[in-house]
Amino acid sequence: MRCSRCGKKPNGRLASIYWAVFEGDGSRSAHKTRWCRDCFEEANDECLDVARVNDAGDVEVKCPGCSLAIPAQGCEIYATIFAPNRDPERLSLELCAKCYPSILNLTRKGSTPLLERSTYQAVTLTDGW
Repeated sequence: MRCSRCGKKPNGRLASIYWAVFEGDGSRSAHKTRWCRDCFEEANDECLDVARVNDAGDVEVKCPGCSLAIPAQGCEIYATIFAPNRDPERLSLELCAKCYPSILNLTRKGSTPLLERSTYQAVTLTDGW
């Protein structure tokens, strides 16, 4: 399996990140990425470390893209991270409108779209099974 960001086949295992994106119009989408260690560490530096500080709730909320303070109702992307040899982690990336498109592109690069749970409908079987 190859890394979603760089396309390389890593020597070790990949981190799996599940993303839930809430658009401005109220719609939701979800996708999954797999990152090698180098790309995961790069993303940590780019935006995940700031999201961890924001989630701690000790300081004013800052945008992971530009590190500027953002309004209480910023754009949000949620991440559930399963990295090798680490505990699972949930983060919320609260973003300013300016940084939202670039961070969204970072999360979607090479990703696999996931089925939208709210639109799932059970199929009734007509043959009785």
